[in-house]
Amino acid sequence: ASYDGSVKLWDARNKSAFSPIQSLAKPHQDSVTDVYLEENSIYTSCVDGCVRKFDIRTGRIINCKLGPPLVSMGLTHDCLAVSGLDGIIRLVDKDLEELMNTFSDHHHVSQYSVKCCVEGNYVMTGSEDSNSCVIYDLIKATRVQVLEGHTKPTCAIAATSKHSKQCVVITASYDGRGVVWANDEGLFQTD
Repeated sequence: ASYDGSVKLWDARNKSAFSPIQSLAKPHQDSVTDVYLEENSIYTSCVDGCVRKFDIRTGRIINCKLGPPLVSMGLTHDCLAVSGLDGIIRLVDKDLEELMNTFSDHHHVSQYSVKCCVEGNYVMTGSEDSNSCVIYDLIKATRVQVLEGHTKPTCAIAATSKHSKQCVVITASYDGRGVVWANDEGLFQTD
């Protein structure tokens, strides 16, 4: 992420390098809030309301204007979940051509940078009003579960699953605490 709207690539193997090996063309107009690298593409989100896809092989840049200031992204095998300060998470395809779904009914985002992520068939996000992690079904956009355990807004989320029935979710909050949620098949039970 960067405050000046730039996207720079660094060689992490070169311990003495103090300058980037490349700066991507056409930087954003405002602060870059999230970056994902996947095989031959770099995805960035920005406060200017745009998601950009930089194709490393061809040099092609795809720009997708989603509207509100964007605060985070979650990446899955065929789509991006992008969270905006308007409280809506937008699910877009990786080519940034189609809005596939939206998630907004059970979480609140307006002031803080609240992370969203995608794991398997679920979209997860923090919430400012309930100080929780809300888990949505990726396809139906319905709430599956709410994980409550913080006293202030939940700002960071990470999830991983090794099997379809086992998952670990880690949340962090502005209350200064991190919580690791149960790793069993009961984690994603419908309300």
